[in-house]
Amino acid sequence: MGEMLQLEVATPSGMALEVECSAIAAPSVDGEFGVLPNHLPLLASLKCGVLTYEVDGVSKRAAVGPGFVQVASNRVEILTERFVLDGDVDAVQAKLELEEAEAVLKDPGDRPTAAIEEARVDLEWATAQLGLA
Repeated sequence: MGEMLQLEVATPSGMALEVECSAIAAPSVDGEFGVLPNHLPLLASLKCGVLTYEVDGVSKRAAVGPGFVQVASNRVEILTERFVLDGDVDAVQAKLELEEAEAVLKDPGDRPTAAIEEARVDLEWATAQLGLA
């Protein structure tokens, strides 16, 4: 077998994922990007979306929140506040979060800019989760 990537996803509550994989695709603020073994060093900002990684020829997915990714020496480190594996999504809760965020964005009223931005991120997070469900 050829060289592999070590993928690590860290959240405020601890290490959410540690796995050896052959390829990764992640959502950055500048668009989706892919990483294969021996990728050049990279530091990028993540946005909410779907992280795809291949383990033993099987494509696996997870939802990631905003954060950062660093690639160096066949190691991919993701720092994010939100992360959920494909099979762990609570679709009912994600749909409720989506509806709440849509309501805030549809009628922001006199909410502060930070609350509107938080609603936008919540909308993207719910959409990413529902993309897995």
